[in-house]
Amino acid sequence: MRKLFPSAVISGLLLTLAAAASSPKSATAAATPESQKVVVHLSHFSDDLHAGFMAFKVANSLQKHGAEVTMFIDLEGARLAHQHNNLAIRWGESDMTLAQLFDQFVAAGGKIIVCPHCAHHVGVTTSTVREGIAIGTEDQIAETMLAADKVIDY
Repeated sequence: MRKLFPSAVISGLLLTLAAAASSPKSATAAATPESQKVVVHLSHFSDDLHAGFMAFKVANSLQKHGAEVTMFIDLEGARLAHQHNNLAIRWGESDMTLAQLFDQFVAAGGKIIVCPHCAHHVGVTTSTVREGIAIGTEDQIAETMLAADKVIDY
């Protein structure tokens, strides 16, 4: 019995290592920043400016590192989509306004999709939606989320 114990342990370790080596790695673990699709979900606007600023700062930073970033806005965040809502606001000690962060994100190719139900609730229509934002469809939102390597929530 003593001689079987070390053999059983070694065999078990070898089987574990072989299984780990042959198991497929997740797409996210192997993805480079340039190939990653990231969704930044923002559900706040004037009710939590900190969240809004952080969402855009993180989204802009991810873009600079090569990620393809889509922002999905819903709930109170949908108010950001209305062209009449002022984005020339600051939070904390930031020198940048929300408008500047928004413009930077869109200019770098960032996409912003607003929930159609939330947009309707806050009065955002095709004629009042802010330039750079699209009113999404349920299918478009589902496809965007399913294609994402990461979803970051604010």
